[in-house]
Amino acid sequence: MYRLTFVLLSVFLGRAIAAEVNPFEEDLKHIKELLDVCGQKFPISEKAAEDLKKGLFPTSDPNIFEHVFCVEKGRGFVDDDGNVVQKNFPEKMWDEMPENCKQNEGADKFEKVKNVHECVLNVMRKYNP
Repeated sequence: MYRLTFVLLSVFLGRAIAAEVNPFEEDLKHIKELLDVCGQKFPISEKAAEDLKKGLFPTSDPNIFEHVFCVEKGRGFVDDDGNVVQKNFPEKMWDEMPENCKQNEGADKFEKVKNVHECVLNVMRKYNP
């Protein structure tokens, strides 16, 4: 009886800790789906994809801006002009974003989306290095 209680408690606590470790688990699933869709519409090289994961923005890839715009717009984080749409951000993510990210200034929609992408990536990295 004590063993069963210990096992159930361990499973419960393990899940609670995992949920706290990465509060954006659902968002990660959505991102994977969007990467497939946007990758078909705006294919990027494997190197460009790896660079994006590292927080680098490889401007040499001709589809990179459209690809990232597709992903961030698909997440609902930006509108057609690249402006931030606060209501679509998970509350925890929005709260942890620096003010300059929330302002999201840029010369055009692609610069704005690049900035949003970098900010979101930095917040998510805290929980999923």
